[in-house]
Amino acid sequence: MLVVCLFAALLLGASAKKSYSGYQVIKATAQEAEDLRFLSEAEEANRVNIFGQGPDVHGTVSATFAVAPGLVDEYKRELHDRRLAFRVLSTDLQREIDLEKVSGTAGKTGRADPWFDSYHSFAEILPWIDQQAAFCGSQCSVFDIGTSYEGRPLRVLKITGAPNSCQQKPSIWIDSTIHAREWISTSTNMFLTWSLIHEYATDPLVQSFRDTYDFYILTVVNPDGYDYTWTDDRLWRKSRQPNAGSACVGADVNRNFDFQWMTVGASDQPCSETYAGPVPYSEPEAQAVADYVLSLNGIWDLFWTLHTYGQLYMSPFGYTVALPPNYDAMERVGLAAVQTIFETHGETYTFGPAGRVLYLSSGTSRDWAAGVPLIPFVYTLELRDLNSFVLPPSEIVPTGEEIWAALKTTISSIQLEKPPTCVN
Repeated sequence: MLVVCLFAALLLGASAKKSYSGYQVIKATAQEAEDLRFLSEAEEANRVNIFGQGPDVHGTVSATFAVAPGLVDEYKRELHDRRLAFRVLSTDLQREIDLEKVSGTAGKTGRADPWFDSYHSFAEILPWIDQQAAFCGSQCSVFDIGTSYEGRPLRVLKITGAPNSCQQKPSIWIDSTIHAREWISTSTNMFLTWSLIHEYATDPLVQSFRDTYDFYILTVVNPDGYDYTWTDDRLWRKSRQPNAGSACVGADVNRNFDFQWMTVGASDQPCSETYAGPVPYSEPEAQAVADYVLSLNGIWDLFWTLHTYGQLYMSPFGYTVALPPNYDAMERVGLAAVQTIFETHGETYTFGPAGRVLYLSSGTSRDWAAGVPLIPFVYTLELRDLNSFVLPPSEIVPTGEEIWAALKTTISSIQLEKPPTCVN
């Protein structure tokens, strides 16, 4: 009986969801990125969890990280000894995670469907996609472009409008949740989906967009990781494929694309949050996206990938500070979009090339989309807010509204730079 009880206790412990009770979130600031390198080393040793790092608006660099209660004093002393300024953003991360379970107000205000009152698991999202396609009718279709390591579908919803003279319309790709913990990106992408479908009959601009373009929407690029954030660890980032010779699981799917792979801003250490994988496309999720986009190469006018956090609207490139050939056009579109975001709810987003406004990174889907299929307009959006991946559901609708407005401005601005033409 003792053996049975011990075995049951082990199973319970193995399956218990990770608690972040007492974890503090700290933002440290330095003059040079090198001054914060010790935090990256601590992350690879599984001692801290870096939320974000890079240049800030003050011309300095910063890093935001979560640290367990037993290590808080140690890292505060470390920062003090290194004479680095820091401030505590949260004294109990679990309390913020618990607030994600509190219902929002979408259904109560009538601004959107009650679906947007809360966050949703992957098992809930799949039938919702099917329901939206059914409401849309013959102008929508659902299909899988591949499966994750654990066998979950990479489900795409294609949305179009009335037929026109094009044999093949120019097309727009939108994805989210390549990093598992970025829940607001998932909900925002669904808000865009809902708006494209439900406003077609009432908004002439939406009707024009759908009659002109085909939209391909992949809500969850990394379904294994996303599911794991619901069952085991809310702040999980990577995929869930085991790594040979390491107890650490998963790779950063957004460092796994075969363009400038492992040149900068990526790690060869499996325990790192930016582990690029042993080879490009070791992660089936990255492979599936690349294969599908390339299978329709030549149709794409826009590639939009949603992330969080930081309130950034970023163009390529991330692997270098050099600019793409059509940067001036990308900048005009991006600046118009961030102005629209500000006009919607007063939120300030910063536009710029990823390698300049965030940090250098390689093997990303953004740089790949610009560098391999040569899609003319490519952007990464880092959504709300400025400090954390964890947002209450009350942020779902306003975030969705401002990014929906930004998408409409983005498309309208692209049409001025590159008038849509048939792909026949």
